[in-house]
Amino acid sequence: MLKIEKILFVSSTFPASEKDDVPGFVKDQVLALKKLHPETEFVVLAPHDARSYTKKETKYEEYTERRFHYFWPFSMEKLAGHGIMPTLKKNKVYFLMIPLLFLFEALSLFVLVRKFKPDYIYAHWFTPQGISAGIVGLLSGTKFVFTSHSSDVIILKKLPILGRATVRFFSRRAKAITVVSKRSFEKLRSFFPEKDWNTIYRKVKIIPMGVYLAPELSTNTLSEDKKCTVAFIGRFVEKKGIHFLIPAFEKYFSFDPDSELRIAGDGPWKDKLLTLANSANLPKDKIQFVGYLQGEKKRNFLQESNIIVIPSIISKDGDSEGLPVVLLEGMASGKICIATFESGADDIIDDGINGFLIPEKDPDAISNSLLKIKSLSLEQKVNIQKKAIETAAKFEWSAVAEQHWDFLFRNG
Repeated sequence: MLKIEKILFVSSTFPASEKDDVPGFVKDQVLALKKLHPETEFVVLAPHDARSYTKKETKYEEYTERRFHYFWPFSMEKLAGHGIMPTLKKNKVYFLMIPLLFLFEALSLFVLVRKFKPDYIYAHWFTPQGISAGIVGLLSGTKFVFTSHSSDVIILKKLPILGRATVRFFSRRAKAITVVSKRSFEKLRSFFPEKDWNTIYRKVKIIPMGVYLAPELSTNTLSEDKKCTVAFIGRFVEKKGIHFLIPAFEKYFSFDPDSELRIAGDGPWKDKLLTLANSANLPKDKIQFVGYLQGEKKRNFLQESNIIVIPSIISKDGDSEGLPVVLLEGMASGKICIATFESGADDIIDDGINGFLIPEKDPDAISNSLLKIKSLSLEQKVNIQKKAIETAAKFEWSAVAEQHWDFLFRNG
């Protein structure tokens, strides 16, 4: 087996610091892989983000972070980082940046491959990173792999002929592909006739992103008799379905007036959600927006909550989740989670055993699940919480990172 000396990641989403409100699961994966394989050098290429005050190059003990510009003035570089699809929905002007992002990403990746000479290019999201990695991989003779997270493949169906051809072409030439859920797997599969799929499915595997377990968690004190705190963590965008959670909590509150809803995050739908919360027939302090949380603050938020709700939906334009990392984080924290089928939660939740599954866009289903949990005995709640922790333990980062390594790189 050949020694893997260098891996070059390319991602549109990568936090520039601990305070950066950009999802950090790609960074967590890099750190986990470095811990398991300290002999390998890691470099991450990502676009500049004006909101994150990114620098051209930042060297850390575990990896080197490189950034590329794609638009001028640089203060307008806000397309990536916080999710390309939500940014496009917020401001249609950003559609003009898509070709430039793709062009400068591919050029920057090509230059970096020539300089760094990696054994692998590893792209997160097929569009545009997987395409850029595929082009540069073919031009340079470098092996490339990619991970599909949610709608990064299916979005290309909007280009009926070219889109399908692009997915098929680069999927065939990728050395290996991982997807984060069964739904992501089926989205990729939908691009191929059965006979073609049979030739590549062996190099596609479902491996979710990982999670860190709460080391101080004691299963002996999981549930306590205290007021019910319902919580949400995530980006304020349509596919997260928060606009169905707020009316659901309003209905549930009439049965449990000591309860409260705490919403953590930020995003383009913030004003809409604040307006919806203010119009609810509830005391003003019963729905709290606590802002974006990361690190210790996020862990404390999870520990202070009783129930985590993931009300994800398929948005009007077809955008959807892969498998939200916050679901695993909630389960790893010993919380009872309610999640929609459409979030991908049915991959890991056994309804009523380690959490609860509900249909999308259904406030009544959310409130009924909250009432069901309220009616459970303390023993029943603790059993569900213990099962949630056991499930999350299967996705602890050290184990998941080794699965990624084995499938994506080891057989190279």
